[in-house]
Amino acid sequence: MFIDEKELLTHIPQAGQKYDVIVVGGGNAGIGAAIAAALTGAKVLVIEGRSHFGGTGYLMNWMPMNRMRLKSGEQLGKTHQVFLDALRKYGEDAIIKGKENKFDGSNYSIHPDYLRFAIFEMLESVGADYVLFSPVCDVVKENDRVTGVICQTKSGKVAYYADIVIDASGDADVAYMAGAQMIYGEEGTGKTMEPALGFVVCNADAKKFIDYTLADQRADFNRVIDEYDAKGYAVAKWYQFDMATVSGAVSVNNGGMRHCEAFNAVESDKLTLGERMGMAIAIDFIQIARDAKLPGLENCQLMRMGDAVAVRESRRIVGEYTMTVEDSWTERDFEDAILRRYCQTDRDKIPGKQPAEYKLKMHSGHTFPYRCLIPKGLEGLLVAGRCASATHLGGNVARSMGTMIWMGQAAGIAAAMCAKEKCGVRDVDIKRVQQTIRDFGYPL
Repeated sequence: MFIDEKELLTHIPQAGQKYDVIVVGGGNAGIGAAIAAALTGAKVLVIEGRSHFGGTGYLMNWMPMNRMRLKSGEQLGKTHQVFLDALRKYGEDAIIKGKENKFDGSNYSIHPDYLRFAIFEMLESVGADYVLFSPVCDVVKENDRVTGVICQTKSGKVAYYADIVIDASGDADVAYMAGAQMIYGEEGTGKTMEPALGFVVCNADAKKFIDYTLADQRADFNRVIDEYDAKGYAVAKWYQFDMATVSGAVSVNNGGMRHCEAFNAVESDKLTLGERMGMAIAIDFIQIARDAKLPGLENCQLMRMGDAVAVRESRRIVGEYTMTVEDSWTERDFEDAILRRYCQTDRDKIPGKQPAEYKLKMHSGHTFPYRCLIPKGLEGLLVAGRCASATHLGGNVARSMGTMIWMGQAAGIAAAMCAKEKCGVRDVDIKRVQQTIRDFGYPL
């Protein structure tokens, strides 16, 4: 593979450079936003604070990237096509199909390191610029308008400017620094969904073990975990297992440490605690699997842990509209819809509701409105991802990775139009945004 250093350097921004659109965050929402904005004609910069792109798709190893097709099986258009094509050229080493059903659409299990690399190629293919190791530490504002961001790099603070900034940080970092109104976790309590450190088990008979943990045999696995919990081992509240692209490997998603409350994911001390507890869960799982001779894991080993604890929920903006779980239950269609989602909510227990009352038939899905991407009181800023405006349960209906790409796509298209037409994020012609989404091949 020939590497042209001079060509690659053209994608690295210079300090003080001005762009049409800056995207902060290189996860699913951020990459979706960057690809779509660039395809709509904008000059785009993606800023990532960590050493890698990929977000949850990277941190949680081979956890399936869901809702990458519609319920009826169609491809999801240009943005998803760029995303998937960059991975498919590396074959089944990089990407394999996961489960398919009418609620989730098609799922893909993706090698985290192929994903990490392929995102560079995705961005280069659409002409976007990028920079890593650049956590945003402040914003540039003119009155209530965000005009840029400031990054704390190893060599000091660096500013970049844009007509429109998209906050795809997950934790609404840019919006928070800009003074946006915020909601944290569940209304009234502040409780959040559990963060988790994913890990991968190797030297396993993956199919044998995953078959063992399916619903009709799950009771025995749960009995083993309860037994070792009573012995003082570090165990998770729940576990989910998936196939990997590497032979003999099993990807492990989990619900964080049992007997512990979910922690505040925007506080460094709590994130440190989460890392420590997540590592203990992974280490002890290997010992449990060997001692209990779990089918397929009798001689398993720990292959890797995620680079960092993955956060399911933290800050959300107060937007021009707040998505609710009732909007999902009633399969609501919004006039400013930017995506349509199929599936029930992520929570399996909702206070005051029995399962039969809230699990959706989802004949037509429900839409998600553009107004949820606009922070109240601020201009020049859109958000995309789990930090969009929603209630605690409302946010859970739009959290899947494929949905994050859709949301980023809409934010990127709208931002590119705003930059071209020199208009505010509230003034963009939503009908044109929707038509462009359709032109991309995504049927609203």
